[in-house]
Amino acid sequence: FPFSSFFQPTDIAMPKKAIAFQVRWLSIDGQVRSKERLRATLETWPEICADVEWPNIQTKLKNFCRKRGLCYKVQYQNGTELEDLCGPNSLRRFFQLHREALQSDCVELPLFLFADPTDGTSVGTEAESEEIVLEVEEQGSTINLSLQSDLLLGEGGVGKVQRALYGKGYVAVKSSLPNQRAQDSMKTEISTLLQLNHPNIIK
Repeated sequence: FPFSSFFQPTDIAMPKKAIAFQVRWLSIDGQVRSKERLRATLETWPEICADVEWPNIQTKLKNFCRKRGLCYKVQYQNGTELEDLCGPNSLRRFFQLHREALQSDCVELPLFLFADPTDGTSVGTEAESEEIVLEVEEQGSTINLSLQSDLLLGEGGVGKVQRALYGKGYVAVKSSLPNQRAQDSMKTEISTLLQLNHPNIIK
């Protein structure tokens, strides 16, 4: 199709185009946790208008994440970088990158969902929330600190990272699995971090 008319709206009724997003769920450390397929239909084809397509695609992506009870940022790959898919302009760039793939009969476009701990909106239910109790040393005394976690940010072979409300903001809490290997790994990591000095490291 001509690039000059690719994103221009048209008054002429055009056939719809079925596509699928190959969604890759990324953990907080950037590793692919799983892959799923999300189907969508382009209402403007072959002259795709991103302003028309975005509301429907945005709703599908929100529902896709909400059903899984997680807060995720939707991104796409542009060269070696991941960029946010957050509006008609970014959707337009996304379609430009995949304009050749859109010509095939079976269209699958890659998207990435990255855990977003900065999103203060919890989409989980009360039953899905988890209380985290930490023992904290303060002025020579041990106190119990109770936090409410509402979002799993990532998990691996030795532990998991959760978002939790602390005061008026959110913090990331990493905990080890209840086995000796995981706990030894956590102790080694803590010991290494305590040796580092940087303005952004809180001890």
